[in-house]
Amino acid sequence: MKIKVTSQIDVGKILRSRGLGDSDKARKYLVSRVIVRSAPYVPMRQGTLRNTAGISPGGTQVIYPQPYAHYQYTGKVMGPNVLTPKGWRSMAKKGGKRYNGRTLQHRQGGAQWDKQMLKNHKEALASDVAAYVSKEVK
Repeated sequence: MKIKVTSQIDVGKILRSRGLGDSDKARKYLVSRVIVRSAPYVPMRQGTLRNTAGISPGGTQVIYPQPYAHYQYTGKVMGPNVLTPKGWRSMAKKGGKRYNGRTLQHRQGGAQWDKQMLKNHKEALASDVAAYVSKEVK
């Protein structure tokens, strides 16, 4: 005896309900968790760099919009700079800064903070996303 079974499962609908497939909810959730878990590793004096982190329009990248974010991330000093009684000050004219070979001394956090975060929290980040996609997203 032959049995023929036909099912009408909308795989796309299931994936979308969990923030996957053509939905970008899971991807944006992952990037938001990267921001949260990276926060303790971002260099901080007043918190501006840490507090202005955002998600790119496509939901694929973390963006730190501050003009000094790149050299904070690389951990290299840009100059020419001079030491004043109030600290280091730039003497460069617009467009004239270059890496001068010195390494930044961070009070808190450090260079390449995303890699430091992943080294310490990769499994926790994966379980955050797994918990998110295992429940239905409305």
